[in-house]
Amino acid sequence: MSKQTFDEIKKLAILKNANTTSERLNLYAKILDSYDLELVKKAIVKIALESKFFPDISEIVAILDPKMDEKAEANEMAGAIIESISRYGRYHGEGAAAYLGKKAWLVVSRLGGWSDLCKVTNSELNTLRAQIRDLSQAMNQLSKTNPENEKIPYKKEGLQQLNFDGLKLLGEK
Repeated sequence: MSKQTFDEIKKLAILKNANTTSERLNLYAKILDSYDLELVKKAIVKIALESKFFPDISEIVAILDPKMDEKAEANEMAGAIIESISRYGRYHGEGAAAYLGKKAWLVVSRLGGWSDLCKVTNSELNTLRAQIRDLSQAMNQLSKTNPENEKIPYKKEGLQQLNFDGLKLLGEK
């Protein structure tokens, strides 16, 4: 734990006239040590100016590491996918996949794949952006209900796949 971080938390506790223990302040400081000290100071100043009471640690962390809401995250993903179309082009899907990450690449797959997305004309970009945004939001909802589901939900074990020996059930020898 950093003494500087502890001192900043202690100043806030004094300012807010908080009846707290040094153990609690030590725990706050340990958690906040993973953040840059200057950012912690700014968050503490923000809380000092906006809050009437000594904050819970989650309030400080929320200022330091704000979470995007689902709509903002979906819009960000749509922007990144469309940007990567012009950045990587039709023939560099591997680079686009690495840039976008697993979650966004699943959206690309569900919309017909990289090659199909690259065929979109400028007049169709707004429609594509809306489709990506909507699909991203749906996938976020799906991942909340089943966080371990990284596969496309309609691909279940037991589906048939083509191999060199013909059609077999997955898991069959």
